[in-house]
Amino acid sequence: MAKKTKAGKKRNTAKSKAAVATPEVATPAAGTPSNKSLSPLDRHYEELEAFVKLNKDILGPMMIKGVQGISDESEINADELTTEQVEVFRHVLLTQRREDELNNMRDLILGDQANSQFVQFKRSFSEDVLATWHIVKRSLNIMDDPSKKLDRLFGYSYNLWDVNIWMHFNYGNMAELVDGLARAWKSLLNTYTDEELGWDCKYTKPGMLEFLHQFKNKIKNMPKEFLLGEFNFE
Repeated sequence: MAKKTKAGKKRNTAKSKAAVATPEVATPAAGTPSNKSLSPLDRHYEELEAFVKLNKDILGPMMIKGVQGISDESEINADELTTEQVEVFRHVLLTQRREDELNNMRDLILGDQANSQFVQFKRSFSEDVLATWHIVKRSLNIMDDPSKKLDRLFGYSYNLWDVNIWMHFNYGNMAELVDGLARAWKSLLNTYTDEELGWDCKYTKPGMLEFLHQFKNKIKNMPKEFLLGEFNFE
């Protein structure tokens, strides 16, 4: 039996709405906050916006972790957020290549349904997803630039997380994907320096690592009978 779900439009992630809306703020010349009376949230986004403007290759931020325990943005009173709540925010800063990989990997995973408003998932979709891993794995093996590997792995992994029906609706053979993906991440993170990976250490590195921990916990919390294995990327 096929499962039908509404599919979002192709991601323009750099311009997408974060878990908490980014306030309009002026950018300090030196890239540091200028108003000590700002709320923790305003100060966070002032620093983020200043960082983005000082790095011309960055299109914008992608929210990975926002306000914990609140799923409805309308319930958020930004002025009441504490420093502790805001300090756990995590973002990935998107370059054009990183944005392109997110969109291209979505197209790869969804195939002919990538541009459909509603998509149907049969159990065989998990087999299609597993086949995409073989394609991505081969492409990683011939890439020499570790920063390109990072962007492809993130784009692919994020879309696996986003279109996660394969975790719930499969033939019990998806541990190959989970284990292979974890090994690819582990090899990349343990082999190359931050400079070689081409990510900024202020936002993107902690943002991607947070995403990987979320992915790991998602797999860990799935029923054992789904036979997904473990996502041991560390």
